[in-house]
Amino acid sequence: MPASSLDPATVELGELWVNKLGNDPALATSAAEVGNKVLNIVFDQFPQYTVGGFTPTQADFDQVIAAAKPIMTPDAIQTLESDWASKKSIPTLTSGRTDRDGNFSQTYVTEAGESCTDSDQPYEVKPVHNVLLTLTDENQIEVPSFMSNVSVRSHCKEGGMLQGQMQLWFTLVQENGTWLVSRAPQVKPAAPFEMVTEANRLEW
Repeated sequence: MPASSLDPATVELGELWVNKLGNDPALATSAAEVGNKVLNIVFDQFPQYTVGGFTPTQADFDQVIAAAKPIMTPDAIQTLESDWASKKSIPTLTSGRTDRDGNFSQTYVTEAGESCTDSDQPYEVKPVHNVLLTLTDENQIEVPSFMSNVSVRSHCKEGGMLQGQMQLWFTLVQENGTWLVSRAPQVKPAAPFEMVTEANRLEW
């Protein structure tokens, strides 16, 4: 089963979602289905984007855009294309795996002082908590959103594995009765990463 597969019925409805949009099962299910499609694109269709040091080509990026266009607004697609044109990058789990100061390096140093350099193997990922909620955008307007907390394990060149949790979220909008992603997915750490031991190994 793909890492991103989820049952829309298991997606939690946040309090603001219920208060603003109503506890409408059909509305929630259709929004959760869009969230599932995004997770599928990010984790299942393009696992190479979770390889540390992976440098996408124009052809790689074009494949991502082709997969994203059916479920994203033109503005969201334009943001991805602009970021690609200026920085040759798109949001990925590897770029979101930063330290407490917000800095990214292919070598992550845990709070215990242990180092883990990204290997050439894709991350192992498992969405563990998916929620529909409303978030405040840059205009201070509450907008429908999908958020997924994802368990992540990465193989270290030094040996062993690093584990932690990432948070992936994006805003949604209804156009002609269909939910679309209105803002390119954002990624940030949900908890500090640590080396995997028998005592702390996350369930998979």
